[in-house]
Amino acid sequence: IEGFAKKLQKLQRPVFLRFAHEFDNPFYPWNLKGDDASVKFKKAWIHTYEIFKNKDAINVIWVWNPWESGNIASYYPGKEYVDWIGVNVLNYGNLNKDGTWHDFKSLYEPFHVEIGNLPSTPVIISEFGSLRKEQKQDEWFKDAFVSIQNDFNEIKSVIYFNSKVDNNWP
Repeated sequence: IEGFAKKLQKLQRPVFLRFAHEFDNPFYPWNLKGDDASVKFKKAWIHTYEIFKNKDAINVIWVWNPWESGNIASYYPGKEYVDWIGVNVLNYGNLNKDGTWHDFKSLYEPFHVEIGNLPSTPVIISEFGSLRKEQKQDEWFKDAFVSIQNDFNEIKSVIYFNSKVDNNWP
């Protein structure tokens, strides 16, 4: 990690780092198990942050990216360690857990509520997309941007997500 921090510091321009993204997603090897998982995660986040700080990698923009809104309060490492909050908003249509189509607003709203309890921090939609198969993708995107503009002032950036790696095709 120290070598990576040094390399980023040498870039001399801002670098977004989404370290241990979706830390609460059991799919990833960095997902911790047990009753003290949130405590261990916060310690790991802060430790990693401090390594970069001690290597003068002050150009790193830290993106903290939970997977589930219900874990926001317990896993949040603190305002001094988070520059942006990342949220993944992906509509998988009939592949959603409940098998139904969801608009952006209904998917993002639980995160919005929880993030509202934290210190003011810009939000980046770090994975943004909707299935094409439903033939409603264009409408979904249009409605999403209207909702972001009108309802969610904290959202400052959006990254389009398109992947066949995990058999999810938004």
